[in-house]
Amino acid sequence: DVSSLSASAGGTQMLQLDAGTFSAGRTYWVLGSTSGTTPGIDIGGSVLPLKVPDPYFDFLLTHVNQPPLLNALGTLDASGRGTASYVVPPGSPALVGMTVHHAFLLLTPIDTASNAVSVVIGP
Repeated sequence: DVSSLSASAGGTQMLQLDAGTFSAGRTYWVLGSTSGTTPGIDIGGSVLPLKVPDPYFDFLLTHVNQPPLLNALGTLDASGRGTASYVVPPGSPALVGMTVHHAFLLLTPIDTASNAVSVVIGP
């Protein structure tokens, strides 16, 4: 819903997930990268558009559904939709100039990946 956030004021980027009604009830996992989106990760028929490994991706693997990425692992609703949020706390000067990319994949089986969305962290 936003393409930039302020490191000094903080803010939230809402990530609207839509995998279609045929994916209703499936488990999703939102992951991220601060290194870019290419070449991505081949997940067998689809590519998760995140350049990894990087420290942010590794952090998300071990800190599921914890700040800064909330509701990153969940279940799509009856319409095949879900929502996650990327939160920048106020007073985060170390993030200035960073671009953060997020994308989701569907689990059990892992067979579908979304496009990536980005947010630029400004002063």
